[in-house]
Amino acid sequence: MGAIFAAILMSMFYIGGELAQSRLGLPKSLTGVFQGLLLFTLLACDTLIAYRLRWKPAQPKVAKLAAASTPKEA
Repeated sequence: MGAIFAAILMSMFYIGGELAQSRLGLPKSLTGVFQGLLLFTLLACDTLIAYRLRWKPAQPKVAKLAAASTPKEA
């Protein structure tokens, strides 16, 4: 669902950029900057959602000491 929304948003930016160039006289590089910013924003959102950090609660010191003192099998 998100990919469809992103594709529609990107296509609207490309079409809007071409209209802004022809009607407002904006340079092509300026519309390219806006399109690039949108693309990087979409990619960053996708990356941050896919690889989100999860904080684990700290273990009590007693559990760490008990785990360290148990003999390990070779």
